[in-house]
Amino acid sequence: RSTTIFWILRSSIDFLKKAISANYRISESHLELARAYFELSKYLAAANEYELVKNEKLFNAQDFYNHAVSLEEAGKEGEAIAVYRKAITAFGSNKERDALIARLKVGKADLESKGYSAALSQFNFIVNADPQGNIVSDIYFLLADGYQGANKSSEAISSLEKAISLDKTNIEAYARLADLYEKNKMSDKAKATYEKMMALSPNDPKVYLTLAVYNLKAEKYSESLEQFVKANSLQ
Repeated sequence: RSTTIFWILRSSIDFLKKAISANYRISESHLELARAYFELSKYLAAANEYELVKNEKLFNAQDFYNHAVSLEEAGKEGEAIAVYRKAITAFGSNKERDALIARLKVGKADLESKGYSAALSQFNFIVNADPQGNIVSDIYFLLADGYQGANKSSEAISSLEKAISLDKTNIEAYARLADLYEKNKMSDKAKATYEKMMALSPNDPKVYLTLAVYNLKAEKYSESLEQFVKANSLQ
């Protein structure tokens, strides 16, 4: 950020503090002060000022989003999610980056709390807006997680197949897809997927390390250990 803009923001902050002290347009002054602090990456101060705005009708969608970011950066993640939800409502059908990131944050929170239907609603909106995953690179993994949680294996498989179609070197996608094939008794497809994955880079320790980490998450401890050992042997 340029020095000129920095000093303009600092001057604005000083003016707004004086306005608040003089009881002049209190909510508007707190809101403008929050915006200035946010631009200076002073997130805790921004969050505090946003909280002091008594009339939320003054907020636009970007204000809700910036308030949520400020809360998150200040370590108040639970409060941030509630404000991200307000941002989603205010953004409506907007498909710009911040609108999609707000949906991502809420979707992940819903996924963590096992609200799979709600999470899938957010993730599908993101996919429809950004099918190539340019903004949310792991969106098809998140979709797969949501579908698996909702016991929709075929949709989870389709999501991982889409992830591979976008990046044919995505080792984790192959590993997860093969695992899903196995769980759904599609052994031939599972075998073919494992073979494709290993053929990508048979002597690359990162392949085995990725497999090891995935199997560790899947609580396949013996397979994970073997792959960690293999990865280490190829270093």
